[in-house]
Amino acid sequence: MEALGDFIDFWKRILIESDFTAGCPIAAGAYGGQDVPDARDSAGTVFHEWEIILISSLVDNGVSEDSAPALATTVISAIEGAVMLCLAAQELAPLERVQQQMEMLIEANTSAP
Repeated sequence: MEALGDFIDFWKRILIESDFTAGCPIAAGAYGGQDVPDARDSAGTVFHEWEIILISSLVDNGVSEDSAPALATTVISAIEGAVMLCLAAQELAPLERVQQQMEMLIEANTSAP
């Protein structure tokens, strides 16, 4: 799925260009919610919007409407977690492994034409 590859490539560029110092500001807002509740609320809104966009893309690519919401949540969660692991490891391998697994998961949930 092209959208997945584009999103992964975006994170790879951010990580490399920042020398593994820049993470996801949306996740940072969610984590900082106890101190800045508005940041958590904004992060929740953005993550929800990402899920809606991904659900639509998954359905357009043959994933059932019943499976798409859980799959979208899984993909976003896996990528966000992989970005954090990349920062900690100072390498792209976690993101590359997640991409491979998410591609297989999406393929397994895609109806044959």
